[in-house]
Amino acid sequence: MKRALLCSLIAGCVAGHAAEAAAGITLGAGGYLGVPVGEEYGDKLGTAPGLDLRLGYTLPIPLISVTPELASSWVTLPDADEEESFPDHGIRTVAGGLRLGLPGIVAPALFAHAGYGWEDGELDDMILSRSGLSLDGGIAVELTLLPIVSFGAYVAYQALRFDANRNDKEWVWESWLKLGLEVSASF
Repeated sequence: MKRALLCSLIAGCVAGHAAEAAAGITLGAGGYLGVPVGEEYGDKLGTAPGLDLRLGYTLPIPLISVTPELASSWVTLPDADEEESFPDHGIRTVAGGLRLGLPGIVAPALFAHAGYGWEDGELDDMILSRSGLSLDGGIAVELTLLPIVSFGAYVAYQALRFDANRNDKEWVWESWLKLGLEVSASF
């Protein structure tokens, strides 16, 4: 009995390993909790749920999973201090990047993206709208239970760089941590 269980486990790992190394399109979605950490707004904005979407193509490279991908993210960080009347920040990003991982049933990965991001908000009758460079990077662990579907968790740091006063080139980084769960499908 023990021998049959061990053989089944090894066969499952080998099958999962081979399936993960195959080339193909990957679609992924993740929900996360955004936690502001930047100097500019870290103490003025609260935590909020966000959404990540990604589309990539896993390259046919043995022993490592290399996936160039497009990624998009949405989050609205709320006012943390009701007395100061700071605006909620709706932040959206679109970026390209790379995901590097180890294939297998339990697959750790590193990822990074660079692209464009914009934020908007409202304070009294004034509308806040800024945009600039968006960067993110993080780690993920995925569990493949079905041949094409994986479930996982990730931690990432994301930042948006923009000109705080529009004309004087005073660059500011607004940043937040993302603590999330994800699901992906590979075809």
